[in-house]
Amino acid sequence: MDPDQNEKGGKLKTEIRRVKLKELKLLEKNARYMTERQFSNLVENLKHDGRLTSLPLCSPDNEGRLEVLSGNHRVQAAIEAGIDEADAIVILTPLDPERKVAIQLSHNSITGQDDAGVLLELYNELDLDWKKYSGLNEEDFDFSEIDLGSFNLASVKYEEVSFGFLPVEKEAFLELFENIQKRAKQHPRFVAPRSQFDAFFDAVVEVKGRLNIYNSAVAIVAMCELALERLEQIEDESAESND
Repeated sequence: MDPDQNEKGGKLKTEIRRVKLKELKLLEKNARYMTERQFSNLVENLKHDGRLTSLPLCSPDNEGRLEVLSGNHRVQAAIEAGIDEADAIVILTPLDPERKVAIQLSHNSITGQDDAGVLLELYNELDLDWKKYSGLNEEDFDFSEIDLGSFNLASVKYEEVSFGFLPVEKEAFLELFENIQKRAKQHPRFVAPRSQFDAFFDAVVEVKGRLNIYNSAVAIVAMCELALERLEQIEDESAESND
């Protein structure tokens, strides 16, 4: 038998076909789901684009109706966004039920992973509107829940900067830093984009100039003291507003 015609394990024949989305048959049993936030974001993106930018994968059922094997949520979201027609990949090779399920599961499971460091760096390059379009938000970058043992540091571009402290300065810095951590209300961050280093460096230079400090390590200690003063001001302002 020609392997290309073997319906269980042979190569697939496909074509791109223009279809009416409301006429497509959606899967009755779909393991992949979307949260309400994700689906709403997808609908808004499709309204913005005016068309599907990812093609659904379809195969004829026993009655000849096109069934969506991959892209069910995109088809549903496109219909809700007012899109009537779209291109679809149609499998021409006859498929048995097992292969249909195998294709469905493979499209859901073989998707790859994001490099957390690169993902955050790319996200920070976007303005507010495109950040919303990306489907991500600040909560998606809570590094406290990431297994750092499996974190691919080799792919993260970073620069190492060393500062020398005298023993007394070291103790003062660690104490100040510990106090800042206790007062901080946000999630801890283990990785920062390289673009933030320029702001940090400029702040060190500014402190050295304003306070007539020549040593960068001493300037960082002074920055910690200034940060604590500001945190105390914020707490006082918050207390006054609650009175």
